[in-house]
Amino acid sequence: MSVCVVSALLSRSVRTATRWQILQILPSCYCTCALTSRFSQLRNVKSVLRTSSAGINTNSLPSRIQELITINEEPDVLYKKIEVLAKCHDKSVLDSYEYFVVLAAKELGISLVHVYEPKRKIERFTLLKSVHIFKKHRVQYEMRTHYRCFEVRVEHYIGKLDGLGK
Repeated sequence: MSVCVVSALLSRSVRTATRWQILQILPSCYCTCALTSRFSQLRNVKSVLRTSSAGINTNSLPSRIQELITINEEPDVLYKKIEVLAKCHDKSVLDSYEYFVVLAAKELGISLVHVYEPKRKIERFTLLKSVHIFKKHRVQYEMRTHYRCFEVRVEHYIGKLDGLGK
């Protein structure tokens, strides 16, 4: 199966455009996946920029798309575990966010390995009530930043993506 242009655009080698911008610009006939084996790394991005069996040529792309394409010899990195750190000043907001993440992970079939709460950061500072006089009259403020960390394992999803490139 031949590999299409978008597989290189969606890799980490594109520095100047986001994936969302590229997917909005390109028609759906360009979109295929280019993973070949489990935990593989694309060694040569130039080999990914081949044309598909439909005869799509990279020179026939509009100039605005060609400006977004950057060729880089750096290999892609596949991750086994992703950690998402959420920060908030209100603990109840983090609780509702955790509820949403757990519910979404269950609905999508994603394994949520661990949800834990790192130590909160408390920042305190004291200010004078009056700028010029009454040195003894002060006000104390406190900002608490609560954290919640979500660990997601993505190993078994790489195996599902392997079949798409074959």
